[in-house]
Amino acid sequence: MMDEIVKRLEDTVRDSDKKIQDAADYIGVNRRQISRWISPDGMEMGIFKLAAFCRFYGVSADYILGLPKGSNWPR
Repeated sequence: MMDEIVKRLEDTVRDSDKKIQDAADYIGVNRRQISRWISPDGMEMGIFKLAAFCRFYGVSADYILGLPKGSNWPR
């Protein structure tokens, strides 16, 4: 599961025309931190950093986390 999340993070960063430094500035981390998130070792990010990452790159947290589209949650 973690490998899939790291892959989606990496794909999001690599498919974007945005600079990693701009993302780091927006999220409030340094470039190395983003590199750690998308590395095979996959250092974990907190929920607030995930939210900022998603806002910056215009993706949903559901996508990053691999949750199904249109799920019945919350009930």
